Amino acid sequence: KTNIAFLLDILGSDTFRNAAFATDTIDRDYREWTDSEACGLAEAAATAALLIRHGATAAAAPGAGEAPPPGPWDSLGSWRLGQGGRS
Repeated sequence: KTNIAFLLDILGSDTFRNAAFATDTIDRDYREWTDSEACGLAEAAATAALLIRHGATAAAAPGAGEAPPPGPWDSLGSWRLGQGGRS
């Protein structure tokens, strides 16, 4: 048995679609969750394909389409072992 049905319920929720998920969402909204319908792998694959095709997660994310801020690997430049360190 897997948690696919649970994950599909989360992905199909208004909370997820509206990018309103928080750290307490599962405890708050899914505390009494039960698997009312057995979900097969085919349904899970079809749902995942639709989400990917329509960009549901990217479109719902705040700042979608914006470049992320530069991180240390972007701004520190290259290095070589044994060069530029302590002597």
